[in-house]
This record gives sequence, structure tokens and C-alpha cells, in this order.
Amino acid sequence: MLRSITEATFLLTKDEAAALEGELTEVLHRWTARSRASGEPGGEGRDVYALLQILQPRVPDEGRRARPRRRVVVRRPKGRADTV
Repeated sequence: MLRSITEATFLLTKDEAAALEGELTEVLHRWTARSRASGEPGGEGRDVYALLQILQPRVPDEGRRARPRRRVVVRRPKGRADTV
């Protein structure tokens, strides 16, 4: 079974983001037409695939301070302690 997960970030202006969205939409329209023309699910080994696409500005990290990593001590037999 094919599964694909892609995550990407881009540094774009609003116009560039709109252009990217337009190009992605064109690809989806082509594949939608191709898919519908191919017949019903199950025919010729075809299955239904789902795609989720989100293109939005990322929330800025400004003003947030990184929290220090918590130190966890795991007690082992015979007095040994390991830090995780």
C-alpha cells in the first residue's frame, strides 16, 4: 500500500503563496479529471486515495521561550540510576 507524508515550509510573500496554491490546484484538477475518467474504484486494481493539503501562514514563535528539557531519573535495582 502506498502512503506518502510530506511536510515542507516555505518563505513566501502572499503573492508567492497564492501562485503556489494555484499550481497545486492545477495539479489536483488534472488528477481529479484523470481519476474520474478511469472508471469505478476496484476496477483495474484501482483504490480510493485521500489527500489533505493545507497551505497557511505559520504561527510565529516570537516571544516564546524554549522550555528546558525535563530530567527524568529511572531507578534501577542495586542503587543504579539512569538519566533519560
